Amino acid sequence: MAARAIPFTAQYITIDSGFVPSPLGDFNQGQDVTFTNNSGATIDIKFAPNPITPTVFTDILGLSPTAPNNTATRTPQVTNGSVNYYVWSGGVQKSGPYPIQVGTGPMFVQITNSIATPEEVAIPHTAVGGGTLQMVSTDVPYDIGPPSFSNMFNKPLTKADNTSHTNIGSVGSFDYTITASAPGRAMGGGKVGVMGGGRVIIHPS
Repeated sequence: MAARAIPFTAQYITIDSGFVPSPLGDFNQGQDVTFTNNSGATIDIKFAPNPITPTVFTDILGLSPTAPNNTATRTPQVTNGSVNYYVWSGGVQKSGPYPIQVGTGPMFVQITNSIATPEEVAIPHTAVGGGTLQMVSTDVPYDIGPPSFSNMFNKPLTKADNTSHTNIGSVGSFDYTITASAPGRAMGGGKVGVMGGGRVIIHPS
């Protein structure tokens, strides 16, 4: 008789009085995620849409600060995927982005006309391994740099190569450049060397 699969226990994210979650980043292997609102105000948890990734979690709107109504649970809609979320209160974005990686991820960034969408993303990181990031071009080839950014990934992320790269660098906020490496529809008349950029925030889990 085959062994019975033991489900993963639920994961918990707590929002504090500064509208900051704990933990900041989350790795998920298919568990439900329960958000607890300890901010003192009604909040929304809004998951940012991504041009490539399908819906990973649905938004939580109007989460009360008062127990027992200050918790809400969401089940991942995918086996593998990454999503960022923001904490809102009173119609104002208070903090974010914060990452949840389900399975192997990755977090996708789509590049068109030297413009990254989303321009800013977050991925999680632990001492033993990081979240995954994948950059996809919809038009011309792009180089990604500088080396201080590219080398934070295993295999270095030097091109928008539609390949998942695992973060091996430090936590923090890191800017990167996007450079068109071949003629085409890139911004500025399709010239080689046209540059854009974006930012990756690496949060501890």
